[in-house]
Amino acid sequence: LEQRVAAVAPDVIVIYDAAADLAVDTHVLAEAAGLAEAPRSPGWLGRTSLLWKLILKNREFLASQRAARSSEGKLRCDMDALAAGFEERLVRLAGRARDVAGVVALVTFATKFAPTQPLEEQLANMEQSFTFMPYLAPEALNAGFEAYNRAIAPAAGRTGARLIGDH
Repeated sequence: LEQRVAAVAPDVIVIYDAAADLAVDTHVLAEAAGLAEAPRSPGWLGRTSLLWKLILKNREFLASQRAARSSEGKLRCDMDALAAGFEERLVRLAGRARDVAGVVALVTFATKFAPTQPLEEQLANMEQSFTFMPYLAPEALNAGFEAYNRAIAPAAGRTGARLIGDH
């Protein structure tokens, strides 16, 4: 915000942030539970060869999709407690954004998947999320996005930001 957004003096700032926060917050817990590895810096070959970088990226994508479809090694956590931390960070971010722009909008996060879909359809629609959160079961992924979306409205109310809801 301070380095990139403020420099262009925007009139409006739109914050659409839930997915990245959910991924980071759950990854910390998954690492502690031994269900995920800490991010690693690429080696020399990965930094210098686009082909090698793409091979590794595709291998990681396929591994994450296999892991996501497995019922073993799934993280169990209190999504509402995680969402409370997200709400506090969002309040701080929206407050700083108000100092930069006249209008701040917080947007609830839309997902292609929903608990009402058949499981196979959910799994197909969760492919992108599973790339970053293969340690979450479909129910947990749905619960996580629902909890984070519920945290956005109070954050908007607390900061005077406009709420763009109904994802």
